[in-house]
Formats: sequence, structure tokens, C-alpha cells
Amino acid sequence: MSSHHIVRDEQEPALIVFNPCFNEQTIQELLEWSPTVITKSELIEELLPYGFKIDVVIGSIEGKESVMSLLSHQQPFKYLSKNTSDDDLLQVIYYLTASKYKAANLLLEPTEETLNLINPFLNQLDLVIYDQRVKWIYSRESTFSK
Repeated sequence: MSSHHIVRDEQEPALIVFNPCFNEQTIQELLEWSPTVITKSELIEELLPYGFKIDVVIGSIEGKESVMSLLSHQQPFKYLSKNTSDDDLLQVIYYLTASKYKAANLLLEPTEETLNLINPFLNQLDLVIYDQRVKWIYSRESTFSK
């Protein structure tokens, strides 16, 4: 007997790919439910060979035409323009909270700066950070169960 699930937009955690050096098994598991995939414009060429659909790209206004050309076969997708001085991750988190996402999986290097940056948003988003060695789980609830 099989079960069928209907997944609505923003119900599944978004997948933010800010590190192209990921474990392929991990990313395949994260892509299983077709999450919204978000990345930086600088990583598009590195990610295209993997063949997954990119839904949202963040980049400078000047880089938009290049991304539109590279991802023309993946329409539709959103391009979030930002100033070059704006932090990519911070802009993506603003996008997620404004779009009513409840959770996100992040493929990035968890530096102290990154952890400090996401700290103010932990009451709005459940975040899981993956890098090559570690999986960090931040939960809005005081208890976490799997």
C-alpha cells in the first residue's frame, strides 16, 4: 500500500545552496520532496551539471542578464537583486521569512559570522546547516524530536 502526500509551497523546507562542495547523497535526500532551491548567482555554473532545478537566485543587479541566460532552460525562476554590499544569506533569510517559509536546509560553511547572522531569525525559522563534516540543527521549539 502506498501513501500519497500533497506538498504545498513553503511547506517543505527550502534548500539554500551556498557551498557547491556538498555530499551528493545528502543533497539527493534534501531534494527528495522538491524543495524551493535557492543559490547565489556566482554558483550557477558550478551547480548546473548536477541537473536539479534552481528556483531562486540571489545576485547583483549587474549579474542578472548572465543568470537569465544560463538558466533560460529552467524558467520560471526568481531573481532577487541586491546591492553588492548586502549579505547574500541575510537577503535570502529576509526572502524566506517574507514568503512565510517555516524552515530551511542550508548547505554552507557554518562560520561564527554565519551563526551570528542567523541567530536573530531562529524564532521564525527552523534551520539545519550542513557542511562536509557537521549537521547543525536550530529549532524554534524548546524541544526537538525526530
